[in-house]
Amino acid sequence: NILAYVGNVFTPENPVECMSVDIIPAPRSSGSILKPLLYASMLSNGEILPNTLISDTPLHSGGFAPKNYNRTFEGAVSASDVIIKSLNVPSVRMLQSHGIEKFRQLLISCGLSHISHSADHYGLSLILGGAEVSLWDITQTYTSIAQKLQHLPSRRLTLNGDSSAGPDINICNAALWIMTNTLNKVNRPEEELGWQ
Repeated sequence: NILAYVGNVFTPENPVECMSVDIIPAPRSSGSILKPLLYASMLSNGEILPNTLISDTPLHSGGFAPKNYNRTFEGAVSASDVIIKSLNVPSVRMLQSHGIEKFRQLLISCGLSHISHSADHYGLSLILGGAEVSLWDITQTYTSIAQKLQHLPSRRLTLNGDSSAGPDINICNAALWIMTNTLNKVNRPEEELGWQ
């Protein structure tokens, strides 16, 4: 359970006003935090394997043309490298293949309560931060994944110690294990040399 957290920026000049700002439950752009869940879901459904090649080449879908962070393309990359390098274009291709509505339903079942619009509303940008999630919800989701991998019942994180069931992560344990091991290979910022 969470014993305490700091959900705002405290300034001595105006402590009362700062106390009313809690960014932990506030919905904010998901950024790339949903990519591992798509990867795990596709693994679980037998749609990809870690070494399945995904095209990282220019993509145009309607008026949507996603770009990678570094504005380059790598050609064919493994699905695991899509996650390790957080590549946007192949992530969009993966979502296109998997299905936006199918993924949206998974996110809802994972307890991401701010995913409240239709699949059409989000479109392919769903995987690149087009949806809002709270830090509280995404922490709960990844905690439930850890609990599932340890064969523990999913328990909701609380501030007061009360216990209730956590979200149902409808992804097989093997896919979640592969996903978490893939996340362990994510490159750290250059200034953190020797992180391994």
